[in-house]
Amino acid sequence: MSAKAPRAWQRMLSGRRLDLLDPSPLDIEIEDIAHGLARVARWNGQTVGDHIFSVAQHSLLVEAIGASLHPELPPASRLTVLLHDAAEYVLGDVISPFKAVIGETYKEVEARLTSAIYLRFGLPADPSTSLKRVIKRSDRLAAFHEATRLAGFAREEALKFFGRPDPLPGPLDALLAPWPIGTAQARYLERFQALTEETRVARRAKKIEPQPLYAQIDLSQPGIDGKLLSKILLLRRAIKELKQVVGVGNELPREFCPYTLGLGKDRDWKVFVWQFGGESSQPLNGGADWRCLSLNKLENLSLRDGEWQHGVFTGEHPRNSCIREIDSDVALKPRVPAMT
Repeated sequence: MSAKAPRAWQRMLSGRRLDLLDPSPLDIEIEDIAHGLARVARWNGQTVGDHIFSVAQHSLLVEAIGASLHPELPPASRLTVLLHDAAEYVLGDVISPFKAVIGETYKEVEARLTSAIYLRFGLPADPSTSLKRVIKRSDRLAAFHEATRLAGFAREEALKFFGRPDPLPGPLDALLAPWPIGTAQARYLERFQALTEETRVARRAKKIEPQPLYAQIDLSQPGIDGKLLSKILLLRRAIKELKQVVGVGNELPREFCPYTLGLGKDRDWKVFVWQFGGESSQPLNGGADWRCLSLNKLENLSLRDGEWQHGVFTGEHPRNSCIREIDSDVALKPRVPAMT
């Protein structure tokens, strides 16, 4: 008789039952998150004052820093920053030294839960590389000031761990005075609701249109040889300048307009294109169709001037089917068929 599997879920005060190993966005509620984060202490509770410095308050500090450093951030991006540590409402705030002991397992669980939280609130499961940089910079700046003002770190010691900080704008100093649990919970909920409404209004007013992306991925990473690098740079230019591309893909001649360049699920470079000429292993619908091509199978690429072409697609941009991390994107919507 097999042993009974250990329980991997937690019941929330909302009544939801969250599976920690396979979290569903449907089991996530912001009230549970706010309740939990307001009761989770940063720095293992080793901070000065009568109250803990909670993860809820830390999240508000990081979001405020991000907005101060990057005032151009849209509401949806600021909401992503606010939720960057939301998984800790059930996982707790594990300090960095202990994370190193636990290893990759904790990071995998945390990443799955964070993605589910983002999806629950209508955000991309995996933020863009540029937004991740904003979060990391803002988080480190918050950590430096928390360490030196609340957790007993000397400035020299904090510099070694968190780097040299940017000065905090004056109004943000108030966010470093620890709040009572109820205050932290209420203010976190209030900020979440405000950013959610701002995002909703902006989308409804069509203020959030797709924005062109260019060169988001660091090309100094291992595995990019000279041949692959030249293809990436050529396709980046084609996307930026709206150039047609001709070449050979899977040993077949291709003519296309590239829409999105990035990494697939196996971290291989791919380009999502509207192919309007040449040949394909599968028939081109009406002589042209969407294709996702692997850069490893593309050869003899060159740019040419010509009309920027794209086809009919009803629904979400189909790049999501093959590209998981975007490097460059034209941000032009495929047209939809006319109503008859």
